[in-house]
Amino acid sequence: MNTMVTFFVLISLGKEIQTCQEGDCIKLERYTYSNSEPSVDIECSIHVPGARPRSWIHSFKSKFIRKLWGRVFNNTRHVLSIPFCSTMDIGQYTCFWDMPGNPSINKTTTLIVNGPAIVSSHLVYTRTTWAEMNLKVMFYSHPIPTQLKWYVNDKEIKPGPKYSQPIYFETVSLRLHDNIHVNISGYTAYLTIHKDTYEPAGVYRCVIENKFGTTKEIINVKEEMMLQKTTKESVAIIGAVLGAALSSILFVALLCCVIFVKKIWRKNKAKKTDSPELKVDGLYQDSSSDGYMYIDACLTDISRTNSE
Repeated sequence: MNTMVTFFVLISLGKEIQTCQEGDCIKLERYTYSNSEPSVDIECSIHVPGARPRSWIHSFKSKFIRKLWGRVFNNTRHVLSIPFCSTMDIGQYTCFWDMPGNPSINKTTTLIVNGPAIVSSHLVYTRTTWAEMNLKVMFYSHPIPTQLKWYVNDKEIKPGPKYSQPIYFETVSLRLHDNIHVNISGYTAYLTIHKDTYEPAGVYRCVIENKFGTTKEIINVKEEMMLQKTTKESVAIIGAVLGAALSSILFVALLCCVIFVKKIWRKNKAKKTDSPELKVDGLYQDSSSDGYMYIDACLTDISRTNSE
């Protein structure tokens, strides 16, 4: 009887281990959410005798970020605590267990961090004609932003003929732990300032709001910056004009030299034709260019003339 019970336990254990080869026996939520709590606990549990926990791996779309260790309870629960959870912690967290006599198994949860928007970067650039200036703010926000406003010198900017304020879904760069940057779906907010209707210098603020808070990005567009850019563009334009003029002068000079050399060559050719050494009796016909050309039908074969 004892033999049968032992055999049944071994068979059951073997089936359980076999089932766990793809992580089926690991209990781990598919998604983990952080809603601005001080810390987040991710628990990975298993109930297979002899299983031993290994480290957690933090990654983002298969890109390795870091290796982490949690707290182990009774070799059945492996709890990873993430203090001060922020957008630097987003990504996938995979827990690994070594199985007795079998390859290790794993399971993954995706950590989604809700919070105020995070600005990735901002940029100020102008058109070459200086007809307009553009301010660009790239940011990540989960959940989606509920409101976005622009201000200049503490005054709200209203869309109109002076300004346009489009927002687009775009891929932005986000910094995670160990100064690793990843690409993630985000937003880009533009402010286009038409220079012919308004002087663009000033202190601009881009205020982004969502369910979890407000984020402000300040861009200081100074007069010196505008003057420096205008000077650089003017120098570039003057340089381009002078370069084009110099190229034209060189081309005309080269063309005159070619015409002059061509005239000299044709005059020398005409003199050789009139010399008694060739003894060629032929007619000439005025050509459309300077000089003359022979009428083929009236030419005497030069080689035959020379032989005579």
